[in-house]
Order: sequence, then structure tokens, then C-alpha cells
Amino acid sequence: MCTVGPQQLAAFLARFLQRHPGIQLNLQEVAPNALDDELLDGKHDAAIVASPVPLHERFDARTLYRERYVIAFPPGHRFRALNRIEVKDLDGERYLTRTNCEALKFLGDMIERHGAKVSEPYRSEREDWIQAMVLAGMGICFIPEQLATLPGLMTRPVDDPLATRDVRLVTVSGREHGPALRAFLKEAKGFDWQGSN
Repeated sequence: MCTVGPQQLAAFLARFLQRHPGIQLNLQEVAPNALDDELLDGKHDAAIVASPVPLHERFDARTLYRERYVIAFPPGHRFRALNRIEVKDLDGERYLTRTNCEALKFLGDMIERHGAKVSEPYRSEREDWIQAMVLAGMGICFIPEQLATLPGLMTRPVDDPLATRDVRLVTVSGREHGPALRAFLKEAKGFDWQGSN
């Protein structure tokens, strides 16, 4: 999914390829609304998801790690003086929206429930554009803590309410796993996900 950050996955993938040099990995970013169907149809062997909605009943999922949502903002923003951000603090902000974000409805509902009114002047399906626009002072956004990749981008944790998500490795229940996928699942289970950040 487009909001799963590269740092922890890159460390895991590098170790996996070092231990299994004969296996070829093909990573594809798929929009959340298409991922379930593509996984069920066998287009993908596995998926890394962080969806706030319940998974399809035919999926087996293993939690890899839990991460907080943070608010990303540019240097000099009023949030810089805060140690933590409450959702109500977003009131009056310009919010930059990821069009393919799996948590779009979840985060939008949370903002509304806490009485914050935000404008949404810009949308993009590309994470690099969203972060570049935040850094340029065009607005703020929720971001998973492992996804902030641009130098200079500032973040603060959200703790009222505490906003977290589980990043999971998903396969289709009952589908036979080939040797490469079995190796991948075994390595994922034994990897120190919390110690890799």
C-alpha cells in the first residue's frame, strides 16, 4: 500500500535477499480498493497492508509491526512548539489528501468527530508530492511515523485520540504456498521489526 514506509521493509528485504539470493522479489504498489481482488485472484502471492477496515474473511494476516500516526508539517509551523497534537488542534488547517490512502475515511471521520474543520485544497495519489507540498508550506497531513522521508519534514505524534495502525503481511487462507513464499513468510516471522527502525 502507498502509505507503508520503506525503512523497515527495506531492512527486511535486504536481509531476505541476502539469505535467499536465488529468489526474485517483485514489489508493486496497488490501490487499496483493488488489492483484495488482486490478491484473491492470485495476481499477488502476498500483500503488506495497513488498512483500518477488517480484512477479507479469506485472508490470513500476520502483524509485522504497529506504528503511530503523526502530523507532518513544515518548519516554522505553529505545531513546532507542541510536543504532541490533539486532533482538535487541526482546526483551521489546510489538509493535504492522499487519494489512494487506505485510511482516508478513517482519518477524515476522526477529524470530524473531534470537531476540527479543515480545508482540503490539494490532493495527490503520490506520497512524494504530498510530503513535498507539506515541506513547501502548502498544508499538513497525517502520516504513518515510518513514512516521513523528506529531510526537514517535521512531525509530532497524535495522542488525543492515540492513532495507531498495524502493518500486516497478508496471504490467502488455504492457498498452497510455493517455496519462495514459504521462505518469505518464515523470514518475516523471525525478523525484529521493532528493532529495525
